[in-house]
Parts: sequence; structure tokens; C-alpha cells
Amino acid sequence: MAPASDDESIEPRPRVLQRSRPYLNEQMITDLKPNRVLTQSRDQQGAIHVFNMVWAVSDVLGFPNRTRCTAMALYHRVRLYYPDIDYNIADVGLASLFTASKFEDTLKKSLEIQAVAYNIRYTTDEPLNSDSPLLEDQHRRIIGIERQILEACSFDFRTRHHQPFLIKFSKYYNISKAITALAWLIALDAHKTLACLKATPQELALAALIIAARLKGIRLGVTQLNTTTPSSATNSPIDPSTTTSPGNFTPSTGPTVQIVYDKWKTTFAAVLETCHDILDLYTDHLHHTFVGPRNGADAFIRVRIELNREAKNEGILPNNNNVAAGLLPASPVTPGGYGYGSSYGDNSNGNVNGRGERERGRERDGEEEVVVTAGDKIRGGAKGQQLTDRSLHGSVRFTLSKRREDEEWKAINKAVERGEL
Repeated sequence: MAPASDDESIEPRPRVLQRSRPYLNEQMITDLKPNRVLTQSRDQQGAIHVFNMVWAVSDVLGFPNRTRCTAMALYHRVRLYYPDIDYNIADVGLASLFTASKFEDTLKKSLEIQAVAYNIRYTTDEPLNSDSPLLEDQHRRIIGIERQILEACSFDFRTRHHQPFLIKFSKYYNISKAITALAWLIALDAHKTLACLKATPQELALAALIIAARLKGIRLGVTQLNTTTPSSATNSPIDPSTTTSPGNFTPSTGPTVQIVYDKWKTTFAAVLETCHDILDLYTDHLHHTFVGPRNGADAFIRVRIELNREAKNEGILPNNNNVAAGLLPASPVTPGGYGYGSSYGDNSNGNVNGRGERERGRERDGEEEVVVTAGDKIRGGAKGQQLTDRSLHGSVRFTLSKRREDEEWKAINKAVERGEL
């Protein structure tokens, strides 16, 4: 650890430990953006703009969907960990796509990505190639943002995708190809929201299938076949006789398909929260999605009503109001840090919905020993300090292992007791 300078406080400061957290719950996300300047609506609009740009550039360069989805997940993560980043969000989006191309082994040079993005944006200008000097300043910015993206994801290069789960679930529950294709687009739309950070791949796949099936009149996702849920048209604020939805929404009075969520290492509450995140997108930004214009707002409102009624039957309140009611939270709410400062307890990664068990399973599989040490003066993050505070001296440790993190903290605490830190 670098010695403190004379103008710094004599209070000992331990080095920062940041463990990779592939999934964040609602409380962690709330803690990460307490002083966000942009409103949530404007932030969502920015994410949609970046998504469209990433999609257009990827079409030209031939990136697969896995690279596009990883790019959006990296964009959301770096925007959470560095909310006051000074760069244009378009630069952050291009840096996320550049980094995702490395993660997914679909490599493209940064200048190639920049040239394609420039030519898409300025169609009336003379096309640029990757050797143009006009791209040099932006290139330097993107390389700088890439460093912050790697720090935000704790140098964890493992990626997780929903597409294999979506296909397997469709086959397992005998879901038609038309509904599966609709769910495929819904899952892509979900990457315009923070659901791609909160939900595991199987939760995102199940949520997309549930919404798609209910848009087509199939009551997929019930936990008990012997429970009856009234049609969403009953007592609905929308009169079904005056519905003008282009999708001609059919209430889910057709066949019911039960899902045993424990079988897929998740819970109905966790999948329900993901459904609400996706439905919020369709409610607020209907015409900026793949699926929204095809169905209309009324259809998604009715799906929300149906899901809320079934959640009420299970004792789950919508929109994360379960904590105040003393009920099981839709997403695990745990105190403490989110990858920095004092270490988490055993429940920090969300054992309520199975995420903690999956992390322990990965440790049993031998993935716990990877540790990366970054240089001095990189992102601060002791408990109670702003994530963007880079004034602290000392190394920052990035680890993938809960066990290794605990061992590091024990060593640090002993060093503090001896007066070495």
C-alpha cells in the first residue's frame, strides 16, 4: 500500500476489495445511484438511444445477439458504478460494444466500430474509414471508458445469456414457435432496462415467455393449477369492448401451464419482479421497443393486472412493497456494500431467489481462485464513500470468490489491529 502523503488524513485506510457480483438486487441498485442527476425517465431514454445505436452498428459489423446483449449489460453496469461519468453516453455505448466484442470473442477494432457509428449517424457526410484522424479523440475516450467498464464488472469476463434457456424452456413446456419468437424479442427489449443486471438468465427467459404467452391468451407461469385467477378483463379499468390495441389482446382464459420455479433455481417472486421491469418499459416507452407497437399499451396493462392478482394469491405484493408488509421481498434486500467496503454476509448475493446458492455452486466447481490486482489510485469505495472518489491511495483487489474475499478481509483486519494500515 502506498504511504499516505502529508496532506492526507493520518487515519489508516484499508485497501479496497471488490468482488464480482454478476447480479444486483433492487437495494444495491438504489444504493448505487442516490445522487443521479438525470431522472429515471431520461436515463431510460438514454439507454434506449444507446441500445438502438448498438443494434445498428452490430447489424453492419455482423455481431451476434450475445455480443449486443453483453454490451447493454456492460453499459448499464458502468452507468451505475460511475453515474457522474463525464463522457457522452454514445461514447459509453461504443466502449461497451468494444469491450463486449472482446468478452464474446467477436473481436473488432475500436476504430472500426467508431467509423461505422459515425457513418450511420452522419449519412449525408462523406463516409469515414477507420484510419481517419477525426476519430482519434473519440478513440482515446473509448479506451479510457473501457478501463472503467472493466473495473465496474470487477474484471469478471464470464458472460451469461438467456437465449439457451429460452429455447429449452419452450421445448420443455411445449410452447409454440410463434410465442417463442415473441418471447425472443421481449427478452431483447429487456436489455433496455436494468432487468439484465437483476435477473439470472433463466429468470429473464421465464419472464419473457410468461409475458409472451399471456399476450396470446395462455396462462403460463401459474404456481398451482388448482388456483383460479379472474380474467384480467374483469373489473379492469379498460373496457374490453372498446379496446383498440393492434394486437387484439386475448385475456388469459385459455390453457394454464404450471411452472415449478424451484426446479429452475428461482422463485415466482424473482420472475415476477423481472416481468414488472419489462412491463414498465412497455408502459413508458411503448413505441421504442420491438414488441410494444404490435400489441398496444392496453395488452400490457392487462398482463400486469393478471400477474398482480396471481401474486396476491401467493402473498406477494407488486413493485417491491413486500418489505413494508413484512412479507417475502420480490428481490432480496440486504444491507451492506455491493462489492466494496466491508464484506457481505452469506445472504448478500440473494439466497432468497437462489442466486447465492448458484454462487456457492460456482465456488465448488473451482472458479474461486481468480484474483486481479489493479494499480494505485483507482476507484475508491470504502463503505460510506462515493464510488467516484478516486483520491484514495492503495491497491484495489478484484476477486471472483466469496471465500477469497473473506480471507483478504481477515488479513486486512489483523493488519489494522497491528497498526500496519
